[in-house]
Amino acid sequence: MMKMKKFLFIFLPLMVIALILIPNVYGKRAKVAYIYYNHTNDAESFKSLLDDNGFPTNLINITTIETGTFNGYDIIIIGHNTGSDGIWRGTDLQISIINDSDLPIIGLGNGGYIFFGSNGLNLRIGYNWGGSVFSTTEIDVINSSHIIFNTPNDIPSGTIQLYASGWTTDLSVFQRQRVYYLNMTIVPANIEIFGKVPSSSSRCCLLNQDYRYFLWGFIESRGRMTDIGTDLFTNVVNFYATEESKGISGYNLFILIGIISVSTIIVLKKKSKK
Repeated sequence: MMKMKKFLFIFLPLMVIALILIPNVYGKRAKVAYIYYNHTNDAESFKSLLDDNGFPTNLINITTIETGTFNGYDIIIIGHNTGSDGIWRGTDLQISIINDSDLPIIGLGNGGYIFFGSNGLNLRIGYNWGGSVFSTTEIDVINSSHIIFNTPNDIPSGTIQLYASGWTTDLSVFQRQRVYYLNMTIVPANIEIFGKVPSSSSRCCLLNQDYRYFLWGFIESRGRMTDIGTDLFTNVVNFYATEESKGISGYNLFILIGIISVSTIIVLKKKSKK
């Protein structure tokens, strides 16, 4: 009885510590800031997708961005409607605030493309380095072994359809099924290519630069995504979320508890023999 009491006296506090750690077993879930301009329904749809996949998301109207807006966030998403005709709808100061956050930035469609090419960034994956095409809902998968195509969702290789075909009326016809791409016959060392416009050797529409900046070239709304498109978008967010995560892996945590428990029993047995 005495040995059991000693065991419980040592083991129970360890279990309490373990239970405190369990919320962080697989790392904290990255908090996302989604920047939008108008079209709140589409922004809400992206928020719902991210919330449902464990990435708590807040919607931030582009007009409200100020110093400190992105404190406490882990990832920024630039909505596709934040730019038009080569002009990003925010100010130069707001561009600086976003970039100075040092957070990963995922740019969608026109808004992301223009943001990455704006003054102060002038990224190779941004405005003036490519163009756009209509009626494109598919990509040719590039580098299918990359984590973006297999974690947490397995994405098929080859040509995959990210959005439903056909026209819709939730935005102007001009904006439907349009994808922004970068012309890259020679890929710079600081850029990774994940998707190209089908049957094109140089039109890259899913890619990142300097690891931190990711262009998802499609302007289509969230509601038009196929299951594969939804899975791939979730994988992209997860890719950056994983890098932000901290914590002990679940397997290692319980191995640690087991080692401590066995060690405690051995120590108690040795003491009882003295």
